[in-house]
Amino acid sequence: MDEQLVKPSKEITIGVRIKFRKGSAWFEYKVTQFPKSRLGAKLVDGYLEDITPAEQVEKYRLHQVQQISYRENGGKPNKADRNTMRKLRGKE
Repeated sequence: MDEQLVKPSKEITIGVRIKFRKGSAWFEYKVTQFPKSRLGAKLVDGYLEDITPAEQVEKYRLHQVQQISYRENGGKPNKADRNTMRKLRGKE
């Protein structure tokens, strides 16, 4: 938050920049206003301004494509896949 590491319980104010890492990219948002009451996740976009640099968004999309192409079904490796990867790395 504003280039400082903070705990999740930190209170925020309007105008604060929130920066977080997702995958290999850093996303950045600016708080524009607060809702009067709690709301669903789909409505949060109306209260934030996305100021993430385009190269970071592209970096994240590239990472997603690489992860999906690594595995055909795009999911988490199952036990057999993990054992195969472990053998290939020489860690039996």
